[in-house]
Amino acid sequence: MDEPTSNIDKDTDERLQKLARTELEECTVLTIAHRLGTVIDYDRIMVMGAGKVLEFDTPSKLLENTSGELSRMVDAMGSSAAAALKIKANEAASCSSQKKDV
Repeated sequence: MDEPTSNIDKDTDERLQKLARTELEECTVLTIAHRLGTVIDYDRIMVMGAGKVLEFDTPSKLLENTSGELSRMVDAMGSSAAAALKIKANEAASCSSQKKDV
C-alpha cells in the first residue's frame, strides 16, 4: 500500500488502520508511508534515503539508536508527538513479545 490514507482525515485514517491490522493480521503488508504514526507499530520498519536502505529493524529497536534516522525523524515532530510515537512503538513491541510467548 502506498500511503493509502494520505488524503483522508485522522479519524478515518485510524479506523482504516485498525481494520487493516485486524483483517490482514496473518498477511505480509508492505506500506510506503510518510506519516510515522501509520507504521510506528508495525513489526519492522525499513528507513530509506536516496534509494538506499538506511535502517531496518523493529520500530522500538530503531528508536533505541538516538542518532539513527527513525529517531531523527520522530524527534523532528516535536517532543509531545515524539513521546507519543515512542510509547506506541514500545507498546507494539510488548504486544508482539507477548504473542510469541503464547
